[in-house]
Amino acid sequence: MAWAVAAVLGLAPPGFGQTSGTWIGTAATGNWSTSANWSLTGADPFPNNGGVASFGGGTFAAGYIGANVTVTQDVAGLTLGGMNFNNFSNPFAYTIGGTNAITFVDGGSGFATVANAGAGTTANTNTISAPVVLNTNLRFTSVPGSIANLSVSGVIPGRGGSRSRPRRPTTKSASLR
Repeated sequence: MAWAVAAVLGLAPPGFGQTSGTWIGTAATGNWSTSANWSLTGADPFPNNGGVASFGGGTFAAGYIGANVTVTQDVAGLTLGGMNFNNFSNPFAYTIGGTNAITFVDGGSGFATVANAGAGTTANTNTISAPVVLNTNLRFTSVPGSIANLSVSGVIPGRGGSRSRPRRPTTKSASLR
């Protein structure tokens, strides 16, 4: 049924086994693998298998954060089709750290996306410091008018993918190796 709906709407068909989720944990730290930290749409206990991980934090959002949050990526073999930072109405930021890699895979559009839509303050810098592996092209995007920053400081070995960014960068400085 999902294939038929996707075909009628002209959308990419859903991936089998993909789990997407929104971070709803409110503590200052938390593990990626803790299911209670996520509101999920899939069978896995956390976003994985080409799904999308979203980090909110707006005033009326589930998972509103009252301070910066560090999420430890503690899952071996994690694969995502995208990551969204949409803490637009909140001055606090997320850091996705840890020693386990985040492998970005084709989310159905020919690339994976990291989207940043942080608050209208320079104090907000969302960070990916965990290692990143590219199994597809990776696109960085930001919401027009957003002046938030995105920092990617983990090692980024590529396996045939490319790194692209919008004409207006979402970070003041970046080093891609």
